[in-house]
Amino acid sequence: MKKNNFILILIGILNLTVYNIWSQQSNSNQISTSENAYLGQQPPGLTPELFAPDMISTKEHLEIEGVFAPGMKEFYFTRQVQGEKPKTHVFQLKNNTWQESYAIPRTGEVAISTDGNTMYLGNEYKTRKNSGWSNQKSLGSSFKKYPIMRLTASSKSTYVFDERDTIGTIRYSRLVNGKRETPRTFTKEINTGTWVAHPFIAPDESYIIWDAERKGGYGDSDLYISFRKKDGAWGPAINMGKEINSKYEDAFGSVTPDGKYFFFHRVHISEEGFAKSHANIYWVDAKVIENLKTKAKEQQPSNKGTAAIQNPYLGQKPPGRTPERFAPGIVAKLNWEYGGTFTPDMKEFYFLREVGEKEEDKKMEFVVFQYKDNQWEESVISPRVGQPFIAPDGRTMHLGRRYKERTETGEWSEIKKLGSLFEEIRIMRLTASSKGTYVFDEVGMPGGNGIIRYSRLIDGKREAPKPFEKQINTGKMNAHPFIAPDESYILWDGRRESGFGNSDIYVSFKQPDGSWGEAINLGETINTEAWEAAASVTPDGKYLFFNRNVGKVKATDKYDNIDIFWVDAQIIEKLRPK
Repeated sequence: MKKNNFILILIGILNLTVYNIWSQQSNSNQISTSENAYLGQQPPGLTPELFAPDMISTKEHLEIEGVFAPGMKEFYFTRQVQGEKPKTHVFQLKNNTWQESYAIPRTGEVAISTDGNTMYLGNEYKTRKNSGWSNQKSLGSSFKKYPIMRLTASSKSTYVFDERDTIGTIRYSRLVNGKRETPRTFTKEINTGTWVAHPFIAPDESYIIWDAERKGGYGDSDLYISFRKKDGAWGPAINMGKEINSKYEDAFGSVTPDGKYFFFHRVHISEEGFAKSHANIYWVDAKVIENLKTKAKEQQPSNKGTAAIQNPYLGQKPPGRTPERFAPGIVAKLNWEYGGTFTPDMKEFYFLREVGEKEEDKKMEFVVFQYKDNQWEESVISPRVGQPFIAPDGRTMHLGRRYKERTETGEWSEIKKLGSLFEEIRIMRLTASSKGTYVFDEVGMPGGNGIIRYSRLIDGKREAPKPFEKQINTGKMNAHPFIAPDESYILWDGRRESGFGNSDIYVSFKQPDGSWGEAINLGETINTEAWEAAASVTPDGKYLFFNRNVGKVKATDKYDNIDIFWVDAQIIEKLRPK
């Protein structure tokens, strides 16, 4: 098929004047259904089916670009009638009845944000109002230069979008601490082949779907998927298979907001003209994606995150249920060590170390061990700059109320500030979940109580920090929180009357209603009469790391020695309520 023919038929409208408002012309053709979901259609299985035959997908017209809005009460798609210009049609569920509410000239490929409040139309957008959608607005100067066809957004407000040309380039732009970053190009895992277009990013950013022409495909454009790896990188492109792809153009894939079904369109523009052409919307059970994810895992080494490393964990023998010093003589030495954290690919280990023989010569260093050429190499990054934590996607290094970003070269950027929301809080340690929720402490609180706070990312905006309830903020010296990537639990340390001595490590599990359970002391295996603190779990989920005060090395030392310990993370699962 000639792609430019398709563009002329379905995209030529882009140069028309954009309507200032969406017409509210109601169509009297109401569709009564016994089942309200999905326009009353019987859901498909693992074989794609036409979506709503004769209602949406017709024989006489061309239909493409079908998407539901969150809430599943609005369905948008593009239809071209022979001799007319394409229109965007909208079906809405009103009074338990689906009806075609209006159809207007097409001004772009519709994508709805995960909160349902923004409609993206290429490099423009609309916002939802009580009376309908606003006028179209520009996304800003960073996007004006790109002839964007489709832009989709994750729940973190990461934009993923294409560019209308023969090769096609898919780019992304994240919202970092409330600021929109300059668009960046995806790597070759996605940007390979021709006609690379129509990306869809999962709300949780765990995968990307797009279409392209590649060697080994089934004919015209095929649909591909890439799953995000633990280190934040994107996995190889996986053709979605002959069940989805055909000899025609299969494109514009997306998953319904309820996560149940995968939608795409199939197009064949005949050289014999409109009457011999067809373009329809298809749907299939979204389990096809999970099946491909399983296939992707089977193609990867089975040893989670460490298979490519001949000597994982700095070559140390893993501990059992009794804590052990981590890497004695390598990491755990005679002086003070603190805050061990691995990157998601388990190939970098960061921590703070005190050096110097004499008291007056002692200073703190920021140290990293990196796995290179099948061996671990140690280097000093800088003097102490904060307590390090690597975000679950591996792209941000948090350092209290400051941070660094991983650049395209793989190096870390210069230190940046988190912003005004955090400027007045004296943060020691800040950790983040996969959803972008920050959890952090504050040093120097009156009375030594310590307050642990959180700040969520809601619809791409960072909310003002809020303190946790008494389940966590009870006792004194509450500090050094760690939030699980999936937000199912929080670890922290503090002093409570029921503790074993100095600061102990506690865990709180998230309850089914979203609240936090009572604090659970990790027990005498972890906690002693000494100081235990700064707990975290390795990105592969296997080991719990924490710090323990092991006393003074010399009687004349000003400060006690602190070492990094590790233990099997099953100790946390044993405490999880059944």
